[in-house]
Amino acid sequence: MVAGCGAGSDGDDSSNPSGGTRDVTFTVNATPVDGAQFYRTGGDGSLRYGFGALTGQTTFLDAPAFVDLVGEVEYRNGSGSWSGFMTITDDVGDELALRYRGQTTTSSDGPSTIAGTLEVIGGTGAFTSVSGTGTMTGSRTGEVGTGVDYEIALTLSGLEAPTP
Repeated sequence: MVAGCGAGSDGDDSSNPSGGTRDVTFTVNATPVDGAQFYRTGGDGSLRYGFGALTGQTTFLDAPAFVDLVGEVEYRNGSGSWSGFMTITDDVGDELALRYRGQTTTSSDGPSTIAGTLEVIGGTGAFTSVSGTGTMTGSRTGEVGTGVDYEIALTLSGLEAPTP
């Protein structure tokens, strides 16, 4: 089941026509993809670990794009570390690949807050020469493996100049 994807927004706040550095922000409502494997262990079942995938739609660099995330988690009582990979695919099929790492903290009333870092690890087409880093923050109201609302902020270098 690939659940419906929420729309995101592209808050690009600067551009450099010479292909210099560009700050890019966007949101994505990432929903679960079938195939996740999460396990509970420990005497009280408080340790949750495993892997899963999320997907969503957004606007990236002023164009429609898909965001796919695959990652692993290790949570105790709903809080803990996670890491994985994000792929942003633009409307012509070019891909930007990023590695992410971070922490999830679950409050006593249930919602989880998510904070982590991103690093560009490669790309295709218009993203072949892109490098950069960024942050991702988000929230989840359900258990591990449910959807997450993310805010992504990237500083990217080496983008191809926009076509007039």
